[in-house]
Amino acid sequence: MLGSSIETFLAIVSAGSLSNAAEMLNITQSAVSLRLKNLEGELGTILFDRARGEKNVTLTPAGKAFLPSAEQIRCLIQQSSPKTAYSGLLRIGAVDSVHAFLLPPLYHSLLSCRPSLQLALETHQSWQLSERLERRELDVGFALSARYNPHLKVEPLFQERFFVMRLFRDDNRTTIGHNELDPDEELRIHWGEEYMMWHDKLWNPHIPSAVHLDTLTLICALMVRPEQWAIVPESAMKKNSNAYLFQELDLAPPPRICYKITHWHPRLGALEGLRILEGVLDSFRNASFFL
Repeated sequence: MLGSSIETFLAIVSAGSLSNAAEMLNITQSAVSLRLKNLEGELGTILFDRARGEKNVTLTPAGKAFLPSAEQIRCLIQQSSPKTAYSGLLRIGAVDSVHAFLLPPLYHSLLSCRPSLQLALETHQSWQLSERLERRELDVGFALSARYNPHLKVEPLFQERFFVMRLFRDDNRTTIGHNELDPDEELRIHWGEEYMMWHDKLWNPHIPSAVHLDTLTLICALMVRPEQWAIVPESAMKKNSNAYLFQELDLAPPPRICYKITHWHPRLGALEGLRILEGVLDSFRNASFFL
């Protein structure tokens, strides 16, 4: 079928090899080769240079000329056959703190689109999100860092400030000095390379904190003494404002930026879900932390 041939062609372009495209499409490499051979036969031209012994392939001049048409054909197929092209499932991945503290309002809005839209939510580290998006195992990811990848579209989505979090006490100050905080009592989370460079300028990196964490939810479980403290993003204040004290630091860390990451060639079944997601995001863009 034309749709599967076009999808296979675009997958090869994105993945850079037939074997990677097969993994991306969850089919055998021989099936990828057959689809490509049939498409080239229909067009009467060779679309990829496939040097003997080389794993990667490159577009021929004819393949480069055909690429815009292939993308248009895929969009036309999606528009003309919504029932077959759209599965109704949108696979979203995010880091734990973004899932739990920032995105619930977004998810509630998306769930109002049921039964036409279903969500599958996964929690991963930022680097894992990029890997799964590249393989199209996720349709969209919300990550705290994003390295260049030719297959992925990366957009800064929102930013938020950091605050010092401590057990609630009789302290009306809105700001606290970094010299007042004992590094031995920190419940530390690695918020990214830029954050850690800032952190190591204020506190000796050779003095280890008592514990290193990878999720915000553990802070609430482990913070039991007045001396303990942690640096958390602004969104954490919304769920814990009554039990804890939140103060700005005299030398503030750089803001936390969250990136929306999608594949340049998403699977057909995700196109309508991504369109709905973008519409919902537009309604949130007036919020102060959205970029």
